[in-house]
Amino acid sequence: MERHWRERLEQALEASHKSKRSVSLAARCGAGYLHDVLSEGKEPTIDRLMRIADVLGVSLSWILYGIELKKPEEELLRAYALLSERQKQAVLELTRSMAEDGR
Repeated sequence: MERHWRERLEQALEASHKSKRSVSLAARCGAGYLHDVLSEGKEPTIDRLMRIADVLGVSLSWILYGIELKKPEEELLRAYALLSERQKQAVLELTRSMAEDGR
């Protein structure tokens, strides 16, 4: 059974040897934010969870899904998320075309 994302977040925190408070502050969240997420069940915003992942040195995809992405892959996904729907469709079409040409 897949582990829950909070367990992966806790694992990344332990591996970092940093305190919840120091990670929260470094991620520009309130001092008790990570404690609230891990211990009180607070639902984090994606933006704050991304900043926490950056401070911990892991990808957001690893925390959420257990799939580690390399920096360029995650950077591509972050840039893609900022595009309009029309731009996203164009990127998908281009990517599919490139993938077909590479076969």
